[in-house]
Amino acid sequence: MPSSSFAHLTDRALIRVAGEDASHFLQNLVTVDIDDVDKSGAGASALLTP
Repeated sequence: MPSSSFAHLTDRALIRVAGEDASHFLQNLVTVDIDDVDKSGAGASALLTP
């Protein structure tokens, strides 16, 4: 088995958020603790909406 791989999940989406306040913005919007997510990787989370 390869040490890393990916799968295209057609019912999911990828987003990129950048900027000075990106971590703070995401911390208030998703269920994962942003500080615990590897900066070079990804983390599973739910996107919260008002």
